[in-house]
Amino acid sequence: ESEDTGKLLQEIYQKIGKNGVIHPQGSGTYETSYKFIDGVRFDMCGFLSPYMVHDDQAKKDGIKETKAVYENPLILVTKKKITTDDDINPLLMEMRNSGQKDLVIFTQDMDSGIASMLIELHQKGTFNILIIKAPTLWQDYVFEDFAKCVGATIIEDATGKNLKKLELSHLGTCDKIITDSEETVIMGAKDISDHISSLQEKGDDDSKLRLSWLTNKTVILKLGSNSETDLSYKRLKCHDAIRSSELALKHGVVRGGGLCLENVADSLPDTIPGQILKKALKGPRSQIVFNSGTQEVGENIVDASAVVKNAVRNAIGIASTVLTAKGLVYIPKKTPQEMAYELA
Repeated sequence: ESEDTGKLLQEIYQKIGKNGVIHPQGSGTYETSYKFIDGVRFDMCGFLSPYMVHDDQAKKDGIKETKAVYENPLILVTKKKITTDDDINPLLMEMRNSGQKDLVIFTQDMDSGIASMLIELHQKGTFNILIIKAPTLWQDYVFEDFAKCVGATIIEDATGKNLKKLELSHLGTCDKIITDSEETVIMGAKDISDHISSLQEKGDDDSKLRLSWLTNKTVILKLGSNSETDLSYKRLKCHDAIRSSELALKHGVVRGGGLCLENVADSLPDTIPGQILKKALKGPRSQIVFNSGTQEVGENIVDASAVVKNAVRNAIGIASTVLTAKGLVYIPKKTPQEMAYELA
């Protein structure tokens, strides 16, 4: 089954390219399939605070929430800095009166006190609020493209719009918006074909860059299952596979199964630090071989290079902490007899 899922992901990526987006969800049937939808990915547009992470499906599956996922939210796009309560309270009151709770704010700047207030409202459940920080680079372009995708009016002097006289008609929306610490994906975006044609006619370097993020392909992967538990398991495995594929496509791959680390270890100098690091780098492959019960690890195994790099960085960070700590707490592993006694 894992092999079939891998082949299906390979087929999808061959069609959507390395910048494409795959979003897994249940199909409601026993069959697994996929379909293309209108979707746009904006890099360098992550959430302002991790306290705004919100993913009902992840919570339902019993896995850690790492993204903010909203369906059919109201979306405010503003270049004007939100500095006082008066800038945002009228909109919140209109939302409350209309029964709408989900609000996404795409902004370049916001007073820290207002941000704290909105985070508190989110955590209390009064509103579901997501603040997306606009990138520093290509800011004017990103604001225009983002607003086009969600059908919003940009709040700025050029449009004659201000926050205190904001109306719900100035806000945009989309089928779904997914944001993590690094990027935002808009699914079910508005028809931007005219906007794309205009950029194609310009043909300059900036327009080509904008087209690269506006023409990303998005796929809904509909997972077939025979139970809710089976679906949660498949969705979790797909998330892992998709994330690994994205990293591999973006940063490349290396020999897996600890072989890459072992090769690096062989090139280290024969000093005391080198010997320590060499022993550590050879550890993963030894453990993998031991766990598999074989003598060798298959040559066809590959790992995303970014995953391997982060693993080494994390290990070095932990080792540095241990070396500089004044003391450590050692908790011995319990014997089967001790565990049985505790359960009795």
